[in-house]
Amino acid sequence: MQNKVIVLASFVDSSTDLKWIEIQLYKLSIFTYAQNKKGNAVEIHWITNSSRLKKLISACIEQQEIDIIVSVAEINLTMDLVGDTSDDNWFEEDVSDEVKSYIESSHNAALEIVPPAALDELPVWFFGITPCAMPSFLEAEDFVDVYTQQLPKAFQPKAAALLAYVFAQDCEVGDGWSTVNNYKVQLICFANFLNGVAAAYGDIFYENEVYEMGRSLDVDYLYIGGRLTESEFSSMEGISEDEENISELALMDLVSRTAPDLIEEMKGSHGLHYLFAILCWCLAPSYNEPVNDKLSSLLNDDVEWGNNDGFVLFSFLDTGRIEF
Repeated sequence: MQNKVIVLASFVDSSTDLKWIEIQLYKLSIFTYAQNKKGNAVEIHWITNSSRLKKLISACIEQQEIDIIVSVAEINLTMDLVGDTSDDNWFEEDVSDEVKSYIESSHNAALEIVPPAALDELPVWFFGITPCAMPSFLEAEDFVDVYTQQLPKAFQPKAAALLAYVFAQDCEVGDGWSTVNNYKVQLICFANFLNGVAAAYGDIFYENEVYEMGRSLDVDYLYIGGRLTESEFSSMEGISEDEENISELALMDLVSRTAPDLIEEMKGSHGLHYLFAILCWCLAPSYNEPVNDKLSSLLNDDVEWGNNDGFVLFSFLDTGRIEF
């Protein structure tokens, strides 16, 4: 299950009417109902500059019997209201601080993703997923801390959400020997991938810790040997007979061959551009504009024009190479 967190923000002035609120709430209600049917909970938080919105929402829910729970936060605007207060550009600065504070205090483990089409035209400033727990296999085998520590720091708080987002199905302890070891190799590939992502974004110097992860997750090296190709076996001829040295090379060969398939699968499931955005938002969280505007800015600045570290990351996702 993946619970959903939605943070909205809207500036309220004398022109805001109940009908507009009604339409937004119905959209949220339909989305929430669909998610509840799938077993997912939805938490909605609405930020505004006025108590009027809270009253409008309460009235609309009561009058129309909409089955939805919305919390509303009022913010004290920092700007002196002079002249034309219908211009809400300055409102965004206050919203940014409030969203940041709310996410960091209440949903630091939530993975921000691109909102679905069902929420189009809503003033969404954050849309994230929060799985109920780490995958049962990692919990049952007491691998949660061991595995999480292998990830770049930016991804560690969101490890559970990332795994739930990337791996459609968890592995169970009672699954067969081959299934369990394949899942462990996939976990190593994913951690290795995230290290490459962080390096491409300029966050850390990339160090390959594949073998250390294999030892931490207790991968069966009989399984690894069975997965090696004939050319990979041949490449080990003449290498020292030291068991650890051979095991390390064997696992690195297997991960090198398996990782590209995992990356292609992620791009196929979520789309290259959306995957790029999700990873950027993990590495450099920003809440200074609505999500769709933020996505547009990111893709235009970093991808189309080749600005900043984002372009290096996008190239890494697209080609598998880090080109500084």
